[in-house]
Amino acid sequence: MSVVINFKSVIQGKNAEKLARLMESIDNNRLIAVVSPIDIYAVSRYAPSLTIWSQHIDTDSPYKPMTGNLNISTAIERGATGAIINHVEHPIGLNHIKSIVRYAPNNFDICVCANTLEHAQEILKECTPDYIAIEPPNLIGKNTSMDNETLESVISAIGHKTNILCGAGITSTMDVARATHLGANGVLVSSYIVNSKCFEASIRNLLVGLKQ
Repeated sequence: MSVVINFKSVIQGKNAEKLARLMESIDNNRLIAVVSPIDIYAVSRYAPSLTIWSQHIDTDSPYKPMTGNLNISTAIERGATGAIINHVEHPIGLNHIKSIVRYAPNNFDICVCANTLEHAQEILKECTPDYIAIEPPNLIGKNTSMDNETLESVISAIGHKTNILCGAGITSTMDVARATHLGANGVLVSSYIVNSKCFEASIRNLLVGLKQ
């Protein structure tokens, strides 16, 4: 069970280093930091035992120079052990998703974001990522998470195929407890943490939900 915290573009540079170090001091086993690619190296040095994922990644392109390409091999070299892709704020096509998932080595987790169960099923017909994060766009940044019926249908339909993260609108201990009780493998959260006035209290609040 994991609480995956997406720093977005809100927490970068020194602030990303500080938040990652705080996360490491709280729980370096169940917390995952999703940081800007430019922060991977610094964050991994400041919090060496914390799991670090990249915000987006691409396949390596050794035979075709690609400006702006984020190579998996470089991300691993700099300290990342995974990435989220196809976030609603950085969507990519199905062929791109498939190529990344198939290219990624076994020691590099790929979490593909999907906005509906149908979208997730479409992705899973083409490839099997390590995680699927279900994030209904209308709930992102809001104070309401997925209802039980929707989450249960997701878990029932695809929970046997890959790990499921419940995303969008996660703001409380009960949100986390409900998601994991229904069968999710964790939660993907951002706004609740990055906009918090007290990072530590907010993070601990979510972790309590993993224990219930």
